[in-house]
Amino acid sequence: CEVVVLESVQQACRGAFAALLHGLEEGMPRHRSRSRSRSSERSSLEIAPSDADDLPDSSQEETSGADSEREENEAERAWHLTRQVDRRLEEAEALIRAEEAKTSARKAKLQGRLDSCLDLRQRRIQALSAAEHEARVQRQKEEAKLRNSARAIALVPDEGTAVSSSARAQPEVQEEQVEEMQEPPQQQHEEQETEEKQLAWLRAHLRDLRSLVKAGDKNAIPAFADRVYSYVMQKLDGPDRAPYAVLREFGAVFCDPKSSATLRRLIWYAFNELCRHVHKTSKSRRAKYMRHACWEEFLKPMTKVKMSPEERNFYVTFLRKQSDKNGGLPSFIWRAAGEPESDEAKDWHTRLSRWEMALVARKTLVPVQPVENRLKVRSRPSGQ
Repeated sequence: CEVVVLESVQQACRGAFAALLHGLEEGMPRHRSRSRSRSSERSSLEIAPSDADDLPDSSQEETSGADSEREENEAERAWHLTRQVDRRLEEAEALIRAEEAKTSARKAKLQGRLDSCLDLRQRRIQALSAAEHEARVQRQKEEAKLRNSARAIALVPDEGTAVSSSARAQPEVQEEQVEEMQEPPQQQHEEQETEEKQLAWLRAHLRDLRSLVKAGDKNAIPAFADRVYSYVMQKLDGPDRAPYAVLREFGAVFCDPKSSATLRRLIWYAFNELCRHVHKTSKSRRAKYMRHACWEEFLKPMTKVKMSPEERNFYVTFLRKQSDKNGGLPSFIWRAAGEPESDEAKDWHTRLSRWEMALVARKTLVPVQPVENRLKVRSRPSGQ
């Protein structure tokens, strides 16, 4: 803006100065002709009454007077023109100073806006940093709460029962009482834990999943599944037998006629969380036994349960799409065999498709062979 204003002012000054010079050039000849006419008139008037002898001297005097008058007139006109040029130059300088002042004011205004924008940006960065720190602290609290919940559920009761009758009658139990009820047999105990004791604990917790969820902890079922996979199965007899024993309890409680539709859904959720561990280690030997146990001991017996069409549709829909979050990923049951391109995943998806068709059509999938024979056959891969 400053450059444009200065150029416009310079052009205006040049134009004014050129106009003044042009006026000077046009005014000087006219003045000269007028002075000559005036001198001729004066000479004619003065020559007439004079004598003939005095004519040369008078004409010379008149000529010199006319020349001096003309020079005075030209000097006066040049002085006036110079004053006009000076006034124009002063006006141009005043205009330039005014434009410079406007430009300075605009610069100051823009600098003020820039400073305010930078200050606002700094405040936003500080607010975002504070929000990020708060979110990090909140996440740490949630993780600590999840770990505490997992430890609380991981505790196995000494007597093999999940919750006593007195605890059901008193919903507001102290934390020490809950830990005492769910405290597992410690490893320093002299007697070794038996398979029946672990399975009894698992059976009691499966039947009591509703009270576990009513406690208000959203991570109760995932923590329960973590405990079953990482602790209970470790206490049972090897990776080729433990999955069948655990999934047999899942199927027994699910297929119990006394189990309600709500309890069956909670068991289904726990089964899906159990398959989450299988999904993480889909290539391991233990995961292969887990998938076969899921198929034989849980999925097949499910087809024998009398359920409403809505409940059957829920299980089928959940299998392919666990929720609308994260792009609608399938359940961990569907992803238990790893990558979809692998041979294990293709075989597993074929089995699940058969299970879907049977569940929707209300057909029963009969186990291929008795449990005892199957366990003997499945014990062979242990040397691989």
